[in-house]
Amino acid sequence: MKLNYRDKVILGVFLAIVIVVAGYLALIKGKTADIKTHKSTLSTKQSEESKVKAQIARIPGLKEDITTSAKEANDITKNFVKMANVQNTPTLDQYMQHYADKNGIRLDSLELTGMTDTELAYYYIEPLEVGEDLRTVSDLSGKLQANYDEENAEKNQLENREKETLIQTQYAFTAHGTKEHLWNFMSDIENCKEAIIINELHFALREEEEEEEDTEEATVASDEEEEEKQLYITNFEDDTELDIQVVISLYSVYDAQAPALELSTEEAE
Repeated sequence: MKLNYRDKVILGVFLAIVIVVAGYLALIKGKTADIKTHKSTLSTKQSEESKVKAQIARIPGLKEDITTSAKEANDITKNFVKMANVQNTPTLDQYMQHYADKNGIRLDSLELTGMTDTELAYYYIEPLEVGEDLRTVSDLSGKLQANYDEENAEKNQLENREKETLIQTQYAFTAHGTKEHLWNFMSDIENCKEAIIINELHFALREEEEEEEDTEEATVASDEEEEEKQLYITNFEDDTELDIQVVISLYSVYDAQAPALELSTEEAE
């Protein structure tokens, strides 16, 4: 079939329209896919933005919680001996000497130990376990076991609690002073606001140095005198002179550091 000029023009225009429409449809299809992708990305970013805004909204509360926790930690550390006071034996000696001087305790010898890590055990009363099998047989109502569990509740709780690690230094000495001096010394240690504990305490009537005598009577005490001495040691007066042995532990922790709540310029960038 032979096309005339007019038909060729119409066909050319038609083909041009088809090409334009096909190109437009292809472009629309690509853009539609891009729009779907961008919408999905936008939804993800909006979700992330919401999460970030929620986190930002929590910052003031978190700052307050951190500040409160830091203050509580700092208050707790005040109960322990500052590490600067026990960092070496000279400073430890200077720090503890005033307790003896204040209460009239005269030191005869002194032994100091440096800082070491230690676990601080908990103090609790451990009820005496007697006749466990008999209790089990007799406990038809379960009350005996319930009473036993109640009596041991504190022990079981503290026994299973994780022990904390602290820094320990020890101050041990032999000395002499009166009963009143010793009691006042122990009272000061007990009432001090820092973690200082008397681990060991031994005392006895002070042995006075006497001139040597040749007689056997002067060198050997009779059984009656020894019995009187043992009776007296349990009822001595406040001004009785004593020989004293004491071992004291001092516990320290690192000071709580102030939290860094504000970003530096470099970190912010």
